[in-house]
Amino acid sequence: EYAVDAALPPYPAVADACAVIRAAGGVAILAHPGMYTTIGTVRELMALGCDGLETNHPNLDPTLASQLAAAAEQHGWLASSGADLHYLGARKPGNWCQDTPAALRLRERLGLAA
Repeated sequence: EYAVDAALPPYPAVADACAVIRAAGGVAILAHPGMYTTIGTVRELMALGCDGLETNHPNLDPTLASQLAAAAEQHGWLASSGADLHYLGARKPGNWCQDTPAALRLRERLGLAA
């Protein structure tokens, strides 16, 4: 009845998802890391093969945001920003830009460096 194998897990393994993203020419970014509440959990997920993580987001706790930015620098992870823009007028995307070394590395990796 459905085009889905019921035996499949609801989500792919992090390592598998990251590998598929990179194989397609993409960059595997851990989005919304504030969902995981601790930097330790984020480090565990990053160790599974993510290239970078979101370090700047309107709903991110400022203390965790600082820890994430520091961890990105320490480990050489790429850093992204998210405006959480799901519809026009929701937020101003330009308000969430960052010029940290980790964010600049992401732009370079994407071929967007100035």
